[in-house]
Formats: sequence, C-alpha cells, structure tokens
Amino acid sequence: MNAPSQFDKVEQVTSREHEFRDALVWMTQTLVHFATAEQAIGGLGRKLGLQNKTGPLDRLAELRAILSAAEGKKFKTLETRIARWAANRPFRNLLAHATINILWDKDGEAVLVTRNLPIDNEGHTPDRVWTCSERTELLRQVSNDARSIADQIRNIIEDSAQLAKLRTTPDKA
Repeated sequence: MNAPSQFDKVEQVTSREHEFRDALVWMTQTLVHFATAEQAIGGLGRKLGLQNKTGPLDRLAELRAILSAAEGKKFKTLETRIARWAANRPFRNLLAHATINILWDKDGEAVLVTRNLPIDNEGHTPDRVWTCSERTELLRQVSNDARSIADQIRNIIEDSAQLAKLRTTPDKA
C-alpha cells in the first residue's frame, strides 16, 4: 500500500480552492442579476415620476400597484415577474452582507455556508447552508427574472403609448 504523496495533498487543496472560487462567482453573478432588475425597476419609476427618497425601490409597492391596475397583459406579466423577484430579494440582502465558508458533506459534496453578523443586539440572521442545487436554482431564477424585467421595462420605456398608459393609471397616487 502506497502512502499518499505530497502531490495528492496539493491536488486536494487546488480542488477546494476551485470550490471557493465557484462560490464567489455564484454570489457575484446572483448579486449582479439582482442589481440589473433593481436598476430597471428604478428607471421605470423615474419615467413615471415616482420620486425616490432612500433608493430605487422605496416606491416599489406603488409601482407594482400601477402595473396591476393598468390595462394590458404586458403590465400584469411584468408585475408577476417583479413579485417573484421581490420574493427572492431577502437572499440578495443575505448574500450582500455575508461571509462565506465551504464545507463538505459526508459524500464529499461542497456546501456553502453564509454567515451574517447581527445588525444590533436584538437582531439575528441565521447561518444559511446552500447546496449546489439550491445555488443553481436561485441563480437561474434571478437571472431569468432580471433579464425579463429589464427587457420588459426597456420595451415599455421605448413605447411612448405604453408609458403614457401607465402614467394615466387611476391608482397612481
């Protein structure tokens, strides 16, 4: 029986560094997709004259109400897509402020653990364990949502008739 060589150890470290790099790439891509949708949503809000005080999403509920009240399937489809994106938004906050660790389960599969420090003495954000399939699914959803939201909003902004329809929606406060 041969003893493990020093090259076996180097190979093991290299594969683990690869897992860490992949985790960072996943986090970066996920955050970029969230930001893409956020910028598009903020742009539509500005075009509709919704004044933001704290950021591009502080009037999100009002924008969604305008889209829901507007006549037309395009507006309802966009509102539905924004609703799913907003439902995943807590993950954006978690990832944006997390430190990460890579652990390996009993089968040798890498899992990502995100840790967040509490905002104050009362706050607590639990650690989150992400399997490869969970990371893949979240990235798939936010990627599709960001692309769809940005494309739909770009089409609305480029079509003055659709933009005017949203501006005259009765539910706009």
